[in-house]
Amino acid sequence: MNQIEVLTSSRGNPMLCYSGYLYTQHSMTEKKRVFRCEDRNCRSRCHTNTLMEVFVKEPSEHSHAPNPDRVHVIRLKHEIKARGSSSDEAISIILFDALRSIPLNAVPGLPTNNALMQTIRRHTYN
Repeated sequence: MNQIEVLTSSRGNPMLCYSGYLYTQHSMTEKKRVFRCEDRNCRSRCHTNTLMEVFVKEPSEHSHAPNPDRVHVIRLKHEIKARGSSSDEAISIILFDALRSIPLNAVPGLPTNNALMQTIRRHTYN
């Protein structure tokens, strides 16, 4: 059975990964959070409790195939941002250490090395 994986978007908002699909938070009430599919042309929605542990309402049908490789890209960006802001390592070392953990099938979806290095530079202490 698939687990709900909680990620963070580039703007710091919660995201869910479930069955290879990504969901961004659409709204929140006292009892639940509503997530919508990351693909804005898809109408799929799901509802979780406020702690994002279990589904209150299971995800509806998607109008596209899942993209599980996108999760690896989001994890990579989060990792390099965190390491860039917390360590004194060289930018190239941070990048290439993080790239070692990426599966080969996710590589085509990655930004260029220059773009990733720029992301690290933005998050390093000056």
